[in-house]
Amino acid sequence: MEVKVMQVSGDSKADCGGIWAEFEAQRCAFWGMVRQCANLSDQELARMPAYNGFLQYGFHLHRSGGVEACRVLSLALLQGHPEPLKAEATLDRFWAGLLPDSGISHHSSLH
Repeated sequence: MEVKVMQVSGDSKADCGGIWAEFEAQRCAFWGMVRQCANLSDQELARMPAYNGFLQYGFHLHRSGGVEACRVLSLALLQGHPEPLKAEATLDRFWAGLLPDSGISHHSSLH
Protein backbone atom coordinates (compact mmCIF):
# COMPACT_ATOMS: atom_id res chain seq x y z
CA MET A 1 0.00 0.00 0.00
CA GLU A 2 1.36 3.36 -0.99
CA VAL A 3 1.10 6.20 1.49
CA LYS A 4 1.13 9.70 0.13
CA VAL A 5 2.52 12.44 2.30
CA MET A 6 0.98 15.83 1.86
CA GLN A 7 3.18 18.85 2.36
CA VAL A 8 1.59 21.49 4.52
CA SER A 9 2.43 25.09 3.74
CA GLY A 10 3.38 27.54 6.44
CA ASP A 11 -0.03 29.25 6.12
CA SER A 12 -1.86 25.94 6.58
CA LYS A 13 0.25 25.14 9.62
CA ALA A 14 -0.64 28.53 11.09
CA ASP A 15 -4.33 27.85 10.37
CA CYS A 16 -4.10 24.47 12.11
CA GLY A 17 -2.39 26.09 15.08
CA GLY A 18 -5.15 28.70 15.24
CA ILE A 19 -7.84 26.05 15.09
CA TRP A 20 -6.17 24.10 17.89
CA ALA A 21 -5.69 27.23 20.01
CA GLU A 22 -9.37 28.15 19.57
CA PHE A 23 -10.45 24.63 20.51
CA GLU A 24 -8.29 24.72 23.65
CA ALA A 25 -9.66 28.14 24.61
CA GLN A 26 -13.25 26.93 24.15
CA ARG A 27 -12.55 23.68 26.02
CA CYS A 28 -11.16 25.61 28.97
CA ALA A 29 -14.12 28.01 28.90
CA PHE A 30 -16.58 25.11 28.74
CA TRP A 31 -14.93 23.24 31.62
CA GLY A 32 -15.12 26.42 33.69
CA MET A 33 -18.80 26.84 32.81
CA VAL A 34 -19.52 23.25 33.84
CA ARG A 35 -18.12 24.07 37.28
CA GLN A 36 -19.73 27.47 37.70
CA CYS A 37 -22.71 27.82 35.38
CA ALA A 38 -24.39 24.45 34.81
CA ASN A 39 -27.36 25.37 37.01
CA LEU A 40 -27.88 28.92 35.78
CA SER A 41 -31.11 29.83 34.01
CA ASP A 42 -31.15 30.45 30.27
CA GLN A 43 -31.61 34.17 30.97
CA GLU A 44 -28.51 34.23 33.19
CA LEU A 45 -26.47 32.32 30.62
CA ALA A 46 -27.56 34.69 27.86
CA ARG A 47 -25.87 37.56 29.71
CA MET A 48 -22.54 35.72 30.02
CA PRO A 49 -19.83 36.53 27.44
CA ALA A 50 -18.16 33.12 27.94
CA TYR A 51 -21.41 31.27 27.20
CA ASN A 52 -22.17 33.44 24.18
CA GLY A 53 -18.67 32.88 22.80
CA PHE A 54 -19.02 29.13 23.30
CA LEU A 55 -22.42 29.12 21.61
CA GLN A 56 -21.04 31.10 18.66
CA TYR A 57 -18.22 28.55 18.40
CA GLY A 58 -20.85 25.82 18.16
CA PHE A 59 -22.86 27.76 15.55
CA HIS A 60 -19.75 28.24 13.42
CA LEU A 61 -18.86 24.58 13.68
CA HIS A 62 -22.42 23.54 12.81
CA ARG A 63 -22.51 25.83 9.75
CA SER A 64 -19.15 24.60 8.48
CA GLY A 65 -19.34 20.90 9.38
CA GLY A 66 -22.90 20.02 10.37
CA VAL A 67 -24.29 17.93 13.20
CA GLU A 68 -21.63 15.24 12.90
CA ALA A 69 -18.82 17.79 13.31
CA CYS A 70 -20.52 19.11 16.45
CA ARG A 71 -20.87 15.57 17.80
CA VAL A 72 -17.22 14.74 17.19
CA LEU A 73 -16.02 17.99 18.70
CA SER A 74 -18.32 17.54 21.69
CA LEU A 75 -16.65 14.21 22.43
CA ALA A 76 -13.27 15.95 22.32
CA LEU A 77 -14.54 18.71 24.63
CA LEU A 78 -15.69 16.10 27.14
CA GLN A 79 -12.60 13.90 26.97
CA GLY A 80 -10.90 13.69 30.36
CA HIS A 81 -13.43 15.87 32.19
CA PRO A 82 -13.45 14.97 35.92
CA GLU A 83 -17.26 15.01 36.00
CA PRO A 84 -18.23 13.40 32.68
CA LEU A 85 -21.96 13.03 33.35
CA LYS A 86 -22.37 16.62 34.50
CA ALA A 87 -20.25 17.90 31.61
CA GLU A 88 -22.22 15.87 29.08
CA ALA A 89 -25.57 17.06 30.43
CA THR A 90 -24.31 20.65 30.38
CA LEU A 91 -23.06 20.36 26.81
CA ASP A 92 -26.33 18.75 25.70
CA ARG A 93 -28.12 21.77 27.17
CA PHE A 94 -25.70 24.44 25.93
CA TRP A 95 -25.61 23.06 22.38
CA ALA A 96 -29.22 21.85 22.13
CA GLY A 97 -30.15 21.93 18.46
CA LEU A 98 -26.54 21.70 17.32
CA LEU A 99 -26.05 18.08 18.37
CA PRO A 100 -27.79 14.93 17.11
CA ASP A 101 -31.38 14.57 18.32
CA SER A 102 -30.28 11.78 20.62
CA GLY A 103 -27.67 14.04 22.24
CA ILE A 104 -24.13 12.96 22.91
CA SER A 105 -24.81 10.08 25.29
CA HIS A 106 -26.16 7.82 22.58
CA HIS A 107 -22.75 7.89 20.88
CA SER A 108 -20.51 8.47 23.87
CA SER A 109 -18.23 5.98 25.52
CA LEU A 110 -17.32 8.37 28.32
CA HIS A 111 -19.36 6.63 31.03
